[in-house]
Amino acid sequence: MKVKDISDDTLKDYCGISDDDSDGIIAVLKGAAMAFIREYTGMTNEEIDEAEDMEYAYMVLINDMFTNREYNSAQARKSTMLNPCVKTILEMHCKNQVGWTDV
Repeated sequence: MKVKDISDDTLKDYCGISDDDSDGIIAVLKGAAMAFIREYTGMTNEEIDEAEDMEYAYMVLINDMFTNREYNSAQARKSTMLNPCVKTILEMHCKNQVGWTDV
């Protein structure tokens, strides 16, 4: 299976979502997960689809993004740390690296 062929129903199953109330969120997270993989790996969408283990990484990212929707994760709330996934996304696009390593 290729990442692009993973259905919304499969993603909702994986995330433990049993209704259609979160369809809009899933749509956003699908795009964010693909962008995350592209930026992190430097791969194209086609290359991502050819890597057999990317389906799992894609589903795990979406589940993590869905489950940890708060800006600060529960553990990070004890300090000033960002949600780890959000931090990685921001760092991949950051033009000013000063200060990000300490956040």
